[in-house]
Amino acid sequence: MTVRSWVTFRSDLADDGVETEDGHNFTEWPGRVHVLMVAELLQTLGWQVTGTIDVQERGWELDARLDRKAIWMQVTPLDEVIVIIKDGNPEWIRYLAGKGPGPVFTGMLTALDTALHNDGRFHDIRWFTQKEHNCGAPGAPAPISDIKQMAGYVPPPPPPPPPPRPWREWDHPWRDR
Repeated sequence: MTVRSWVTFRSDLADDGVETEDGHNFTEWPGRVHVLMVAELLQTLGWQVTGTIDVQERGWELDARLDRKAIWMQVTPLDEVIVIIKDGNPEWIRYLAGKGPGPVFTGMLTALDTALHNDGRFHDIRWFTQKEHNCGAPGAPAPISDIKQMAGYVPPPPPPPPPPRPWREWDHPWRDR
């Protein structure tokens, strides 16, 4: 299972950045309207948003909680809006066992994807892992995917046979002669 927690989209929302008089900086950085919309979507999904923080050129951050689970998001409006979502308190046992994020985090990603698609203001929604985004991959249409269900999936080759056992004197056929 591949879990993609980076999402990009285009929106019909206005650019809300306020530039300084000289036009070289911002008094209020762009993206506040986007982070508020994402916060509103999370609240409709049952998450409690604890606030938004202006992190200047990196965009806006928000923290949200659902019972004892927490998430952190960074919303950065560039040519398209980039939202990075991190599990605030991952279930380390699952990660150490190689199972990935738990059902609350993956459920939130899937519900957020549905909410973004149902809201007519968001377009060209694509999901990425950090590595996929950094290398310019085209992205996936959904945050959770099973690699075996992807088009063109070719199963990996079987593992090679184990190497031959090293020679030991007790394995020698002439030992008892």
